[in-house]
Amino acid sequence: MAVDAEHLIVGAGCAGLSLAVRLASRPFRERGRIRVVDPRTEFGADRTWCAFRGAAHPFEDAVTHAWSRYQIHAPHVIERASERPYEHIASERFYGVALAALERAEGVELDLGVSVQALEDRGGFVEATTSAGPLRANVAWDGRGGAPAARGGPDDVAWWQHFVGWVVKTERPIFEPNVATLMDFRVSQRLGPHFVYVLPYARDEALVEDTYFSDTPLEPSRYEEAIRAWLDAHRAGEFTCLRTERGAIPMSTAVLGPRRDARIVPIGLRGGAAKPSTGYAFAFIQRHCEALARLAGDGSRPVPETPAHDPVSTAFDRVFLSFLRRHPERAPEVFGALFERTPPASLVRFLGEEGGVRDHLRVMNGVPRGPVFGEVLRAHRLWLRSR
Repeated sequence: MAVDAEHLIVGAGCAGLSLAVRLASRPFRERGRIRVVDPRTEFGADRTWCAFRGAAHPFEDAVTHAWSRYQIHAPHVIERASERPYEHIASERFYGVALAALERAEGVELDLGVSVQALEDRGGFVEATTSAGPLRANVAWDGRGGAPAARGGPDDVAWWQHFVGWVVKTERPIFEPNVATLMDFRVSQRLGPHFVYVLPYARDEALVEDTYFSDTPLEPSRYEEAIRAWLDAHRAGEFTCLRTERGAIPMSTAVLGPRRDARIVPIGLRGGAAKPSTGYAFAFIQRHCEALARLAGDGSRPVPETPAHDPVSTAFDRVFLSFLRRHPERAPEVFGALFERTPPASLVRFLGEEGGVRDHLRVMNGVPRGPVFGEVLRAHRLWLRSR
């Protein structure tokens, strides 16, 4: 049966556009036609993506800020310098770079204002039921977000990192423009691991984000109250909220796959790209999309299973999050020890799942040994019982 495109990309978010750009950069005769559908009709400043600088990616021009120093408060200040800056990717620039690349490419069609109600693997092709009628493709890349479908074990965690952030302009110059605050734990831990994340753009302008790790998001007013309290505690004076963003990122250590449908490939958050222990996703989305694009061809053959994360790193994340789930009040202590005792280069490589055995050992040496190694033994006993 004839198809409308070789590749159907569902969702023009970070993952969908990252994959589309990589596929579009390949010769047309190798990859065929690409169709991207998304219910939006406009793209703007709706997200903030950050990552420590790593491998080159197609969106370098979307990096608007970079911080050579980072700190956490747990509760005392731990500040470090990094050879690899912590970079801010502005969503409006990311969208602009991606859409311009797709507009230049041969055989790419972008359908905005179109929602997908269902995807069905028909064996030799995929059929999508959309608000604009049916579409058929050799393969569908499902980037609609949400939690990944995964098989969880007794020691797996399925938390969410949920947050509300305000970009604020303050009356007083309270921010340090060269230092990113990754975690400020000087807030209540009553509802689980809770911190404020601050990305300063100028002495009087920053993204201030209230963040939790837990099972379910809260009412927006709870985060907003915490942001106001943080600004008051830092004597910001009067301030203007220039922009608001909110989100919920899955922090799941459960193993993905095998895929239910060979021709429907989950990508982005749905594909498990967010790192379980931190919620970082941008760099992992880029790496995963690069690997998938190399394997995709024209989609006539099912794409092999391609995990977004290294299994050794996921095992570390599983132990780490399992401990925090059982002892959420100890999050400031554990993160503080990790950042204080681990050399910055090793920590950055570990967070990006780029490190080797030596980096893993340094991270193990950084966390409180007794409690965390006790969690390793507990997880091993649970695994033996489940066999």
